[in-house]
Amino acid sequence: MVLGYDVSRRVLEACGGYSPHNGKGWHSTATCGGFGAAAAAAHLFGLNATQTTWALGHAASFSGGLWAFIHDASQTKRLHAGRAAEGGLTAALLAGQGVTGPTQVFDDVWGGFFNAFAAESKQPEALMADAGQVWKLMRCSIKPYAACRSTHATIDAVLHLMAAQPGLAQQVRHIDVRLSSFVMGMCGGRDLASLSSTQMSLPFAVAIAWVFGEAGLGRYLAGARQDARLAAAMSLVHLHVDPAMPALEEPTVTIVSTSGDKFSHQVPVPLGSPTNPFSDAALQAKFGELAGVALPAQSVNALAELVMRLDTLDDARVLLPMLAGDGARHDTIR
Repeated sequence: MVLGYDVSRRVLEACGGYSPHNGKGWHSTATCGGFGAAAAAAHLFGLNATQTTWALGHAASFSGGLWAFIHDASQTKRLHAGRAAEGGLTAALLAGQGVTGPTQVFDDVWGGFFNAFAAESKQPEALMADAGQVWKLMRCSIKPYAACRSTHATIDAVLHLMAAQPGLAQQVRHIDVRLSSFVMGMCGGRDLASLSSTQMSLPFAVAIAWVFGEAGLGRYLAGARQDARLAAAMSLVHLHVDPAMPALEEPTVTIVSTSGDKFSHQVPVPLGSPTNPFSDAALQAKFGELAGVALPAQSVNALAELVMRLDTLDDARVLLPMLAGDGARHDTIR
């Protein structure tokens, strides 16, 4: 897992980083994730250097994935992580069976990955910079809320202001959010017709943080998001684009009270980031909510307990029976 995260992130950084690569319309989860999956699978299968090179070569041709889903909140985004994992695993399996793959995908050649996916922003030296010393896993974030990551700092800011000013939740005249044009384009919508569109809505994220004081999956499901209180709260959320604001700068939230007082806050590093981690208890609670969609509570708790001491298990296959969830229960997620 450490190797997989490292390779995926290094490929993204060699593309020039998140902003230029995703700014071109590529979804880096899909374009770069397959390399990490291929590297991890190749290691687990014990492939030699040549076979591992083939696996990475196959993964390069499996890469793809566009941000086009953002315009209509379609479900394609949900496929990208799974397809990257599938592609990387398939790449390693093929290489292990002797199916050769291209060995120059990271070279400056026609048909090379960086020339095709990041011709203007490529920084190929980043691929091996401090390899084995700096591990990119330490740059990974975990989402505490069931929404697009670009809404998380805003949720944090609303929760902070409500906690810092007791009674403010009952005295809101309106809430102003200053944000970049990039975040506005991604999360400025108010369409609650589907789970996907709701998860991309920053006004909805502000509303549930204000009304309910949390933003777990349950607040995003069909029944919950029809709550009349949320519609009323969303009508008081106003988004203001600041043209001078860098694309990835986190929004600033200002709550104006009924008495005219203003309370502003910006969270520069959202909860769940490596430098702003959330607790083990909170992480396990999120796992419980998500795993509970497909597993009974008893299995969820037993699985969590085993995973937390995975290094002590003689055989990881003991986890398999616990992972056999009830797929029919997924119908509740919409």
